[in-house]
Amino acid sequence: MNESFFSIIIPVYNAAKFIDKCIKSIFNQEFDDVQVILINDCSTDGSREICNKYKKKYNLNLIEHKHRLGVAISRNDGIKIAKGKYIIFLDSDDFLINNCLIKLKKIILKKKFPNIILNNCERNRVPANYDHLLKYFDNKINKREKFFNILNNNKIVLNECWNLVISRKLITKNKVFFQKIKIIEDQVFIIKIFILMKSIVINQNPILFHRSRLGSLKHTLGVEAAHSFIVALTEFCILLNKYSYIHSVKKYLKFRILRNIFYLGSYIVLLNKNETTKLSRRVTEAIKKIGNIKNINYSKSVYSNLKNKKTLDVILNHQKFVKNQVMRLFKKINFKFDGIFIFCADMVAKSVIKILRENKIFVNAIYDDDLNLRGKKMLNTRVKMLPKNNFKISDFKKKIFIICNFDKRIFLNIREKLIKKGFPKKKILHLYF
Repeated sequence: MNESFFSIIIPVYNAAKFIDKCIKSIFNQEFDDVQVILINDCSTDGSREICNKYKKKYNLNLIEHKHRLGVAISRNDGIKIAKGKYIIFLDSDDFLINNCLIKLKKIILKKKFPNIILNNCERNRVPANYDHLLKYFDNKINKREKFFNILNNNKIVLNECWNLVISRKLITKNKVFFQKIKIIEDQVFIIKIFILMKSIVINQNPILFHRSRLGSLKHTLGVEAAHSFIVALTEFCILLNKYSYIHSVKKYLKFRILRNIFYLGSYIVLLNKNETTKLSRRVTEAIKKIGNIKNINYSKSVYSNLKNKKTLDVILNHQKFVKNQVMRLFKKINFKFDGIFIFCADMVAKSVIKILRENKIFVNAIYDDDLNLRGKKMLNTRVKMLPKNNFKISDFKKKIFIICNFDKRIFLNIREKLIKKGFPKKKILHLYF
């Protein structure tokens, strides 16, 4: 196949409800200089038949895995046969916005072929797009130093590969591939790409609609999820050693390492005894590589956990550390309360609820902006949206609001929302570990 302008790589696993719309959104573009690569990762719900239908109808590449290999390997297989000047990673339950490809090509030509285009996206969450992140950037070509300075100054977290359009040569020349882990497989991938790039352009126009689903891999619990965070943390530490001479990169990697430790703590707390033992057997070598974390200004307790000789002790000590951090917050409260609200409906909330229950403290409700979670239960605790108007007096008279988030800026933004809805400032607490 001759070189196309874009190669679109789509891993497919049991996405029969969505893959049809995803593929149609590509071929309905007023743009045909595109290579479509589908990787069917042993789907069992009819996705394979849908992929074959489109292979017969259109000139696309279809890779069939004989064994379930996961999204990371699927994307890597797509990279190996990609022929486009630029690669787009599209999830099978997402779809492209009309005419986005021709607009993207115009931007690329106008900006003289930058290494990366960071794009806006629409989504079924609050906020409804990425304006809140992209507002910090202008539309000029950004060099690496300027880009990382903006990330650092505004504590911007970019985790996903699907809102990037990346030069194929940048990926293949530097042999950058996705790690074979269950979740967060694209975190290290895109940061490597950012470090290696020479130029990036911001596209303020949405290129796709991203669908957040409760059944997606990011909601995975257990050993595989915790293992993923430890592997990613190891890779971040390796990058920190390698690129510590670049001040802006070094600063950002430290921020991301601390953030990963925060979420890792949640996943570890949620493991049972058998899972903890199983995890310890898998990550012995990885733990040994995290030694340079001692150079990061953070709690001495975290590093002391990593210095233990036995991996099981490292994990058990970190579980204890997280639990102590949660309960320390309650020791600081100098007024009586008879109820608790939590803002945050991810794994952090689950871990906090579990720790509180172990100490005979119960949470009344969880609040979150994710519309998919409305009315759902997390550890038998109802997830709610913030009220359209003010909270009732009975909601806050003897209750406290705990915001679980590593980033203080996000905490302040959420606290401001709660204050505007009538919740007293002194009863809104920040929890991180």
